[in-house]
Amino acid sequence: MKEADVMENKKSDLPLRIVGSIFVVTAVLGGIWFGNPLWAVICSAASLASLQEFYKLTAKDHKYSPILMFLFAGAVLYAIVFKRESGRFLVFASIFVILVLFDEVWDRQRSGNSMALRSTGNFIGGVAYAVLPWCYLALLRDTENGKALLTVLFFCTWACDVFAYFTGRRFGKHKLCDKVSPKKTWEGSFGGAAACMLCAFAGALLFKLPLLHMTALGLFCGVLGQAGDLAESVLKREAGVKDSGNIIPGHGGMLDRFDSMLVNAVIAYIIFGLFVR
Repeated sequence: MKEADVMENKKSDLPLRIVGSIFVVTAVLGGIWFGNPLWAVICSAASLASLQEFYKLTAKDHKYSPILMFLFAGAVLYAIVFKRESGRFLVFASIFVILVLFDEVWDRQRSGNSMALRSTGNFIGGVAYAVLPWCYLALLRDTENGKALLTVLFFCTWACDVFAYFTGRRFGKHKLCDKVSPKKTWEGSFGGAAACMLCAFAGALLFKLPLLHMTALGLFCGVLGQAGDLAESVLKREAGVKDSGNIIPGHGGMLDRFDSMLVNAVIAYIIFGLFVR
């Protein structure tokens, strides 16, 4: 496709992208503002959509079972988000891994083929990657200053994405990881990380959050959050697709829109959920 055609397609997608962005920002900030249980429901819905996309991306490496997937994810969300008992998650994980293995036994006996190793790995990996981070976001809302913390966290993530894009377009010359994401540059990455740190610093002053912890949050999210973007790009390249889904108009799937946040949520929970009580 010619460059002019690409630019024309981007312009035609702009209204959809604007509508999609308004929807995402409204849902996220509205959920954070009103808190749980609404925020927990939003996080649960987002995690299920993310998990479905992950399993579709990896479908060629295992047998995709939507029923088992949603049962397991629902059990995890119930245990961690709504009952606040992580021990139940471990029990549910064991049960469902055993069920996956039983299903592979049946496949092996029936057809002579099975994918037990890959199926169990993808099954657990999908939950760890696409579900648990959203659980952490739901739990963080009920911590001290949870509303302010989550607001700053999302703005830090968005600022990193936006400034990395525009800094890369204006100053980008050195490729960051061209075999994974050809358009990303070191200059754009530095611009995104700087914006993330400045946003975290401003949020700390504005909401009176602990400055040291917010500085660490800005630093780690600015660097590792972008690595999360690259990680999702690897999944899509291996699956041979451009987008993980199409649930968000103009943006693609949940993983496309929240790839950095999946990493940043874990970082935020480590800092504020484990070390700050």
